Amino acid sequence: MDNLIAQDADLIDVLSGVTEADREVLIRLSNPDDETAQRIRRGLIYTWEAGQIANHREQAAAEERAKIVAWLKDIDPYALACGVRHACANAIEAREHLK
Repeated sequence: MDNLIAQDADLIDVLSGVTEADREVLIRLSNPDDETAQRIRRGLIYTWEAGQIANHREQAAAEERAKIVAWLKDIDPYALACGVRHACANAIEAREHLK
């Protein structure tokens, strides 16, 4: 029975965007016993909570992408055409777009 539920959970994960990393965050935050941790990993319990972590992660990534896009739109297009792409990549790594 648990195998069928785990298979269903895998299908839900694909649609909801829940990743293994999201479940691991939940496990670290809740500090469950080993059996509970395994059930969380298999998607048998705490699926709503794992989904909330996934939603938060996806929202944060979307906000970061929006900041990068806005920052890139402010860059002089002639500078980009002249081969400054590496400088842009370095600036993004330095989180200049967040300042």
